[in-house]
Amino acid sequence: MRIISREKAMKTLYLLDVLEQIDEQKGSEYWNIAYLTPQLAKIDDYLLNEKDDQVYIKNLVEGVIANKTDIDTFIAEHLKSDWTLETLGFIERAILRVGVYEVRYDESLSDTIAINSAIELAKQFADESAYKLINAILDTAAKTKNK
Repeated sequence: MRIISREKAMKTLYLLDVLEQIDEQKGSEYWNIAYLTPQLAKIDDYLLNEKDDQVYIKNLVEGVIANKTDIDTFIAEHLKSDWTLETLGFIERAILRVGVYEVRYDESLSDTIAINSAIELAKQFADESAYKLINAILDTAAKTKNK
């Protein structure tokens, strides 16, 4: 049930994004994996249970964090001209980060599965039309990943 693992990774990234906005003093410290590891341990009971693919969730979150600058740059470059990364909702940003990471960095997963999973997460958690934006950006990620 990787969709549940993706959902939990997305929720973790959402939480980090919200915390960064709330606590301006710590700011980007929340995205530092050395800082994050003990913090995530505190919320493991909430995020994980024996049915989840805990290794996959951890690898996905850490992979997004390790590549966050490149992922965010890619997303920002492929938004419509009147949008910025900051104008996206927290959920949309988290779903896009997971999706772009899976398409561009996770070679164990097909692009189709990554894109379809992101669309399903968007339909479940994001603004009603967000799935179209997410689909367009992830489709571009798939088409341009080897260039």
